[in-house]
This record gives sequence, structure tokens and C-alpha cells, in this order.
Amino acid sequence: MDEATLISYLGLTNRASAIPIRYRPKGNPTRSTGLDGFPVDPLAPTCRDLEGLEERLFYGFDGNGQGFASYCGTDFQIVAGPIITARKENAEIASIALAASCPSSETEAFRKAYSEIPMSSLSKLLALLLSVATAVEGRTLDIAELSFPADPSYPEEKARVENATNNSIEIERKILAFVERGDIDGFREWAQSFPTVEAGTLAKEQLRQLKDIFICTATVVSRAAIAGGLSANESLSLSDAYIQEDEAASSADAIIKLQFRMVGDYVRRVHLLTNGKELSPLGKKVARYCREHLYEPLRTEELAKSLFMSRSYLSTTFKKENGETLVEYFQRFKCEEAKRLLRQSESSLAEILSYLAFSSPSHFARVFKKVVGVSPIEYRRNGRDQRTG
Repeated sequence: MDEATLISYLGLTNRASAIPIRYRPKGNPTRSTGLDGFPVDPLAPTCRDLEGLEERLFYGFDGNGQGFASYCGTDFQIVAGPIITARKENAEIASIALAASCPSSETEAFRKAYSEIPMSSLSKLLALLLSVATAVEGRTLDIAELSFPADPSYPEEKARVENATNNSIEIERKILAFVERGDIDGFREWAQSFPTVEAGTLAKEQLRQLKDIFICTATVVSRAAIAGGLSANESLSLSDAYIQEDEAASSADAIIKLQFRMVGDYVRRVHLLTNGKELSPLGKKVARYCREHLYEPLRTEELAKSLFMSRSYLSTTFKKENGETLVEYFQRFKCEEAKRLLRQSESSLAEILSYLAFSSPSHFARVFKKVVGVSPIEYRRNGRDQRTG
């Protein structure tokens, strides 16, 4: 795609989404669409920090809670955003204008333009950028094949961590490790003795501060989950949902509890894929397929075809790399979901085995006892005894 066509395409994309987009060719001025009415670019500080970025696709939230995404081509960069997940107060908009070096005389014009930014989600922003990348490269791209930094590498975050006098970065590293490994036991043990955290000052008002911390945590945790094998679509959709819940929270206690629930949810989902073990690259692809087809019978021929390999090669390689057969892995996968349903739902055993596509009650009971060590009835009874004991 030539430059003129690309710029025209970006204009059409902006008009369809209302999300501002910037085309930044190396060595030439930036060309923007969707910033009409803004005296200055609200993402100006972010764009400066993104110069020289090497990641093909990068995303996140800046220090003011503005979502952004960047796609790096051969000799250009495209930056989309900001998107916001909740309406910002005038004081917050004024702070963004100040960070963007907006003259005080233009603050009202900036505020008015900012109020017209549509609320959106990070997954929609990335879907937009992915469509642009697909158009540029001339082939259909899937969000899972794009690279996502596993650790926060946004320069502003690095500077804040280097200058802060707090221990939150060490806690963040622990959380990311738990998520990427799907380490349920480790996370539970750590959470029970959760240390006191002195968080860096992100906002004057405590509630806003905690919400900003939550957004940052959701962003990096979603990256860690992707690195651990969770599909990008699932991870980002989950992050969006939790960020929306965070913005609606009205107390500090609610946000703190939500943060633990979110991290635990990610850890559980990655654990379901990996059983707490490091999967091979092939193992991660199989895990994603199994999760997407959890409520269907295992069809190894179809799985092999989706991975462009023969059924025999897939079965042999998977067992060699991951220590169990495809059938054993899929059965364990289904039993983990059955355990969750037995604990958290009132569905009957018949409904659960049908839901998970087991062929018969005896088959379900036999597989479940082999994997878990007790029958489904015993597991449910023991779980209820623990809750009421």
C-alpha cells in the first residue's frame, strides 16, 4: 500500500471509529486525523515516549488513564488513541492539557474537544489497529500473532518506577509471574500474607489513584496472561470488563477486592491451560484450541488440520514436549472446568457432563475420578462442606 492510499485509509478508519489516528513517517512530520478542535495532541507526551519503539504492536494506558496503541511498519509508525473507559472530570482533562503543553488560554477549547472523545475499550482499539496492519501487510492477521511486551516497557512507567520510593514494582513482578505460570497455589499462599504496599502517587484523590493503579495492573496482567498462553482476544476482553467494573467502583475497598479477583481470574484461566507447567509453543497453541472447543468432543484430526500438521505428528510431538497425550490433556482441561462448575453452580451432574460433551455419566465419572482423585459427587459434597464448615 502506497503512502497516499494508507493516509486515505486511516482517514476512513477514523471516521468509522471516531478514534484519533496519527501517521508518523520516519524523518517527516506527523499527519493526524481525528484531532480537529484540539489545540494540542492529548497524546503528545505518549507519542514522544513511543519514538524509537521496536515492538510491532504496543498498547497500554498512560499516566492519565488514556488508552493508546501503536503499530510499527518498516519506515513509519501509526499511533491510535486516546480512548477512555469512563468520562473524565474537568480537573482531569485540565491535567491532561497541562501535560500536553496546552496554553492556558486554549484549555477550554481542549476540554470541549476532549469531551467529544467516545468511550471505548482497549480490545476495540486493538481491533482497529489490527485492521490497519492487515491492510498495510496485504494479508489477514490474527491478534495472537502480534507481539505483546510481557513486562511494562512504556518509558513513563520506567521513569516513575525508578524515581518512586515504594515497593510496588516487586509486588507487580510477583503477580505477573503467578499469572504467566498459572500458579494458583503460589498466588493463594502469597495473597493470604499480602504485604503492605506504599503505592506511588498517581493522583491527589485516593479513589482516582486506586482506579489508575487498577488500570495499569489490568494492562500488564493481560500481557502476562497472553505470554502464558491465554488467547489475546480472551485476555483483552477480560481486561476491558474488569476496567469497566473498576471505573464503576465507589470505594477503595471495592477496588482492592476487585483487583485480587481479577488477578485470581487470570491465574485460574492460565492454570487451566497449563496446569501450572511451562508449555511448549505447540502446547500453547493446543491449549488455545482446547479452550475454544472446551464444550465439544476432542477432534484430533480437526485440531491437526488447524495447526497445518498431520494427526500422528501432532500427537507424537505434543506428548514428547509436554509429557501427556492430547486425550489426557483435553480430559484434564475438561475436569478443571467441571470442578469449577461443581463448586460454583447448582447445575446437576447430568447438565455438567452434557455441557462438557462427555459421552455418558459413567464416562464422566471415570475420567473425573482418574484426573481429580475423587468422584464428581464426592468433590461437590466436599466443596460444600468446606464452604459451610
